[in-house]
Amino acid sequence: MIQSLSRSGGLLALCLLAGCAASYNPLTIDPATDLYATSSHLDPGGVLSFVTTTNPKQIPIVVLASEATSRPSLFEFKMREVLAQVGANRVLNESEFSSLVTDRAMPGIDNLSEMEMVRQFSAQVAPVLLVKIRYGVYGSINQAELIVIDGRDGRTLLHVNHAPFIWTDPETETLFPVLNEMRRWFKASSKEPQA
Repeated sequence: MIQSLSRSGGLLALCLLAGCAASYNPLTIDPATDLYATSSHLDPGGVLSFVTTTNPKQIPIVVLASEATSRPSLFEFKMREVLAQVGANRVLNESEFSSLVTDRAMPGIDNLSEMEMVRQFSAQVAPVLLVKIRYGVYGSINQAELIVIDGRDGRTLLHVNHAPFIWTDPETETLFPVLNEMRRWFKASSKEPQA
């Protein structure tokens, strides 16, 4: 009896693991291009802002505000992975950032808008980089939009919008071109000035 239970339990665990493995594929970067593999490219005008005057690697906290129409927790997990791959050290979601603000007992900050909270925290505690990303099907259109904001002054450093007509995989054709532009921006912004 115990042996059959352990077999069925083992089978159940195996099935659960197989289900998880089927739903998550690590994001891999092509070593030749240092980008995510995709056959899609951003539309002309898809990069609305590309400001490289701020080095993102010198900003100690990244606040990730992610939105997805399908499996938002998995999407947030993947976006944390993407940010780690470009060198972001401390990535917090909005809830974690709110808890950090509360822990710092900053008076009057609870009643502020998200952007004003980020600005005040950047001024009083540590600089923050705000990364907002949306991805999914909106109406009948697949879309990915990314906005990177310097929390110290509210400047938009990177703004990318991509809504292609896709034939195959929405992630690689819609999301990857946007993530590739973020990789290019991080690399361009992180370069040390020549002496």
